[in-house]
Amino acid sequence: MHLRGRGHPADATRKTIARRLTEAKQTIPHFYLTLSMNWTACLHIAPRSTSPAMSKSQSTI
Repeated sequence: MHLRGRGHPADATRKTIARRLTEAKQTIPHFYLTLSMNWTACLHIAPRSTSPAMSKSQSTI
């Protein structure tokens, strides 16, 4: 596998992070969830989210 871009030597901190992430991924059990949803109600709410009352919060759909 050939990756594009420049290679940079990893410092000790990055090497430690990489080693620990690799170890965690290999030794700790993982599980993944999938979810199906009907977004119809959310799509009806989206136009109202631009009201002045909602200006402090952000939503993306």
